[in-house]
Amino acid sequence: MPGSGSSKQCIQTKYKHYWRSHPTDAAKTAAAAPDHSTWTGCVNDRDQAYDTMNTAPGSDSAAPSTQFYAEQWSACLPAKVQAMSNQWQTLKDQITAMSPSGNTNQAIGLAWGWQSLDTDNPPIQAPPKVTDYVYKNYIVLLSDGLNTQNRWSNSQSTIDARQKILCENVKADTINPVTIFTIQVNIGNKDAKSKVLEDCATAGNFQMITDANKTSDAFANILAEISKLRVAK
Repeated sequence: MPGSGSSKQCIQTKYKHYWRSHPTDAAKTAAAAPDHSTWTGCVNDRDQAYDTMNTAPGSDSAAPSTQFYAEQWSACLPAKVQAMSNQWQTLKDQITAMSPSGNTNQAIGLAWGWQSLDTDNPPIQAPPKVTDYVYKNYIVLLSDGLNTQNRWSNSQSTIDARQKILCENVKADTINPVTIFTIQVNIGNKDAKSKVLEDCATAGNFQMITDANKTSDAFANILAEISKLRVAK
């Protein structure tokens, strides 16, 4: 921290973590790529407007905005995104490993949920569907209802606006229709009802609970509703 008094400056060394030789960094061009296990970062929102779509990511530099934005960030959470499967214990273990921390970005959770339903798009595509079998797609979005940070902003109204577009895109998918259920966990009723979370839900599928212990009841309600839809169909 050079300087003194009000003239002090905090200079932080940039951390570069290349998985391959990088043509713009001479010191790294001849170096071997570090092992993936040494990276402790996470995946952030895609470039706009792909942050509101489930477009397949490009495999090379020709379409960088379609790719998932990875960054080395100290606030990344340890839990991983799990692709759809019937490995129930693995899924339960993943849920158990999750813990709340830091700011809230509902949209990126919804984006990955939508991506996970696609049978073609990597990196977490769903298993192939059986021909002549009718499938129903569901997403459950659970949140405290307060969007507080995404890749570009910590303004709730700005982040809500991006999520609104994403929600509309999900519900407009007529090729692979998705029913969205949303749950706002509003402990002690301290916050206002989340308009963007309520509107994101398919009509009538929004719930607000004021006690975390009621979360299992909220999911039971969703299972009951899905059962009704299956019987009706």
